[in-house]
Amino acid sequence: MLAILAQHGARATFFLIGDRARRHPELVRTILREGHIVGNHTFSHPVAMFWMAHPARVAREIDTCAASLRAASGKAASAHALFRAPVGMANPFVFAALQRRGMALVGWSARGFDAVEADSEMVVSRIWQTVRPGAIILLHEGHRWPGKEAVNPRTLALLLDRLAGAGYACVVPRWDQFAAYRQDGPDGFSNLSDVALPATMPADTARSGRC
Repeated sequence: MLAILAQHGARATFFLIGDRARRHPELVRTILREGHIVGNHTFSHPVAMFWMAHPARVAREIDTCAASLRAASGKAASAHALFRAPVGMANPFVFAALQRRGMALVGWSARGFDAVEADSEMVVSRIWQTVRPGAIILLHEGHRWPGKEAVNPRTLALLLDRLAGAGYACVVPRWDQFAAYRQDGPDGFSNLSDVALPATMPADTARSGRC
């Protein structure tokens, strides 16, 4: 996946599960060395219950993952201040915990269900229906189909080819883009769940540094 991104001059945000980052620190460092950024995706990826997790469990998942990312990367917590909830499901306790830690929640605006679909063309077709300048595209590096380990890399390559052909460039978000959209929600914490950051931009705009 990293080689494909490099071939296309694309940058990505990798939301890493803390337990896996702890077991593969060399991959975390490689991701960062190649110009990508790393975000917090909880320590254990409790997909079935995170949406209803109590505050202590939420805090433990975030903090333990953050500690794993710090240990693996050698970088301060502020370098991993972006968070994505398992399956994108969060509750008010998550927003409050992120605000206390100076972190931001990131969702997505385009997805192809690549975690459950083994047809690369179908995944890319679904994504393309909602790709716009500034879109956040959700992809996974893993696979769930024995004997089809090349599915996710092929999906990524097909998508990047199509994005480049349409004049898009893949970039990573800047922290000041979150600040520009920060608003106090009804419970006193910042509502960042609907912020659209430029994971994709027209290539000429990306070169000029504007978004």
